[in-house]
Amino acid sequence: MKVVLFVLLGLGVLLVALVAGLYYAVMHTSLPFKMVESMLADAGTNGDFKVEGISGSIADGFKIKSIRWDENGTNPGEIRDVRVAYNSFWDLLGGHQVILKEIYIGRAHLDITGMEGIATNATTQTTFHPSRRGPGPGQRFQRNSGLFQIDRIGIEDVFITNRVTGFSLIIPAMEWTGFKASNGKVELGQLKVESDRLKIATVPGRTVDIGGQQVSFQKKLNGTLLPALHKTIRHPIDFTLDAGTVKGKLIWRLTAFNGHLDAYQGADRTGYIRCQDLDLTAYFGASAPQALTVQGLINDKGENGDWLKLNSGSFRLGLADFEVRPHEPEPGQAETQIGALRAFSRMGDEEFTYQLTIPDEIWKLRQTLEAKPSMSPPDTISRVFFGKRYADLTTDQQADVNKKLPGFSSRPPAQEAEAQ
Repeated sequence: MKVVLFVLLGLGVLLVALVAGLYYAVMHTSLPFKMVESMLADAGTNGDFKVEGISGSIADGFKIKSIRWDENGTNPGEIRDVRVAYNSFWDLLGGHQVILKEIYIGRAHLDITGMEGIATNATTQTTFHPSRRGPGPGQRFQRNSGLFQIDRIGIEDVFITNRVTGFSLIIPAMEWTGFKASNGKVELGQLKVESDRLKIATVPGRTVDIGGQQVSFQKKLNGTLLPALHKTIRHPIDFTLDAGTVKGKLIWRLTAFNGHLDAYQGADRTGYIRCQDLDLTAYFGASAPQALTVQGLINDKGENGDWLKLNSGSFRLGLADFEVRPHEPEPGQAETQIGALRAFSRMGDEEFTYQLTIPDEIWKLRQTLEAKPSMSPPDTISRVFFGKRYADLTTDQQADVNKKLPGFSSRPPAQEAEAQ
């Protein structure tokens, strides 16, 4: 009988040791990651996708030496020196106390060619889009209970390209430290971006007079858009973004173009946008409004789906003076066409309508120019910019009109979609 007890006791101790050893191997060694690395290597095809150098543990975080892929030799990409460290796997799994010690990428080349559709779907589905009902950017960052904290996000030497649009972005260094959200209170931390196209640095917040009231912000971001960001940018564009939270809700104020643009949104998700005598052609090498003066109201409460409603204003385009009128959606106009700037100009017996529309895909921002009585796009642009029909222009003026044509659509997007 004693022998049986000793055997059972020994088996029990062995079982406990095996379970403890297995738990330790799974949670505190890189064995699970090595298995994943081996599986990915076995599943790879012609080296199109390869992961190397996975280490770390599930309990505390992991490291990856490199992730490389090559789509049929046409879409090479690479991410190197990835580190993700967290305070506790079980806290991360539970979600009540999420503390990420570090997220780091040492080097990356990302070719985003062909991802425009993915970005579009993500934009149309997200609840943060201003044309959608529901929660928006001004809503709470975090529920009133729990903790979400990121000690450091670091990125070095990132190169993003799009072979179709010709877009490229180099970010030599970006660091975001000290973000923390707990019990309805948010600490935004410190952000620093250094690139050939964009520079951002945070400084301590300040108190700003807005409509006769003193509003205190936690952080101030000083930024600069550089000419390498886009081929149309003539000179560096400085901007400041004051940001803070009130009971967990985001408030912000943006100023740019040497103070000619001012926008604000408060904790109640309403605010304003004001533009005073802004000459966009001084900053962008494209056909754009000059002496732009306009005011609008921001309403992100989701009450009517209109995030921005412009009121009165004016600007000059070529030789024509335009009057801004409140935008009213036309029959059949898509809900995603928001923030339209609509203006009218009369030259003799002819009336011209200008419209700037921001669709869901913000990179497809478009200008529309129409004439009444109807005339061809070259004649429309010729009359606005030179006061003559296209046939009456000089050769140089006609060449200038031809350059301007791609920047304008002769019909509103809804009519253009119907025609197609």
